[in-house]
Amino acid sequence: MMDNLGKTIENSKLFPRTAKLLLAVSGGLDSMVLAHLLHSLKYNIALVHVNYRLRGNDSDLDAKVVKDYANENGIRVHILHLRRKLGKGNLQDRARKIRYAYFEKIRNDFNYEFILTAHHREDVLESFFYNLSRGAGLKGLKSIPKVNGIYVRPLLNIDKQSLYQYAMLHQVAYRDDKSNFTNEYERNFIRNEIIPLIESRFPSFRNMASRSINHLKSSYAFFESSFANWKALNINERNHEMHISYAGEADKVFIAHLLAEIHFHPETVFKIMDSLSVSGRKFNNNLGGVLVIDRNKLIYSTRINKNEYFKKITNKSRVLKIPHGSFSIQRGFATKDLILTDLKDQNKAIFDVQNLGFPLFLRNWQKGDRIKPFGLSGKSKKVQDVFTDCKLNIIEKSKVPMVCSGDQIIWIPGILRSNHYLVNEDTTSILTLRWNPA
Repeated sequence: MMDNLGKTIENSKLFPRTAKLLLAVSGGLDSMVLAHLLHSLKYNIALVHVNYRLRGNDSDLDAKVVKDYANENGIRVHILHLRRKLGKGNLQDRARKIRYAYFEKIRNDFNYEFILTAHHREDVLESFFYNLSRGAGLKGLKSIPKVNGIYVRPLLNIDKQSLYQYAMLHQVAYRDDKSNFTNEYERNFIRNEIIPLIESRFPSFRNMASRSINHLKSSYAFFESSFANWKALNINERNHEMHISYAGEADKVFIAHLLAEIHFHPETVFKIMDSLSVSGRKFNNNLGGVLVIDRNKLIYSTRINKNEYFKKITNKSRVLKIPHGSFSIQRGFATKDLILTDLKDQNKAIFDVQNLGFPLFLRNWQKGDRIKPFGLSGKSKKVQDVFTDCKLNIIEKSKVPMVCSGDQIIWIPGILRSNHYLVNEDTTSILTLRWNPA
């Protein structure tokens, strides 16, 4: 088996022979065998271990096995002993985040080039079933990659039985994690119940399933190339937004993959795919981003929920910046030529200063806002209806500022001005506001 691992590493060019390697070791069979293998092959390794203290003395004994092996073989070891509880939520997920954050810290502090984990063939199969149960796409179904950036998994094609045989032959000390034999966690249930049940009917299931997963990995490499080409043609990114165009059924597989990439939950992805024909639908991901369906395109924004503001325009204001743009502010004398020239510019508004009270205010649109549009005989109109007339989606709405005097909206820049403070033949002094959208 040592020859097989050596050949796997050399043939796959997983990392250079002289690379500084950081090996994640739990004290269990898989990682202790990998540590013994790499040390025997004279690779430059160090060990890293996290003691969560979740299993009392058993956790301490796991750490001791790792430390003893490292000391006996002259290998540097890094051990984190947690002194606080993991907190609420998914225990395995929290432990994983702590573990990988510690790996990254040690790698950066000691200049290790690669982080190795001891995932093996059975882990690949378990991950396939786990991701399948969550409605994963092609990326999830291809399961664990052998190389993912600086993370390398040299044992991915090695089965568990071979690891047992190696440990017995070379008398590798390791610890059994008793929690692996309970079905409290989903992966344990898959390992202990689902796979053995299928195997009882289909004895070659593990080998055949591994072959199918390898086919998926090959197909995924081709898909990634096609996906990159699709993105270049269909995605336009600007100002913290992603505009995604689509023409029909052929684009759906790429859209679903993209949504998973930007952290939409699988269940949310399904809902989005079922709603592509419903303009105006809004969906959130766990990063605070918002996706809006808008007439044969999707718009994804990472800033829609972060734009609340309330700014004053005073007598002395000249330039005022807000999210998605800025205002230029100018006081001056009224001239007929100036006023007529600027009437058609929707991003400029001119107000009669005589009755205009300062300060003015800039703020977000709020539900229930109303404006008395110029030319509507003093009647008010809901700003929401103004937006609907302009066919603005929710992301576009979030970018439109309201210019207010007291509790009255006097201008919706780029769209509509009110009938307040209009200039006339008696106007002598004016205030000119120019909206400069980003």
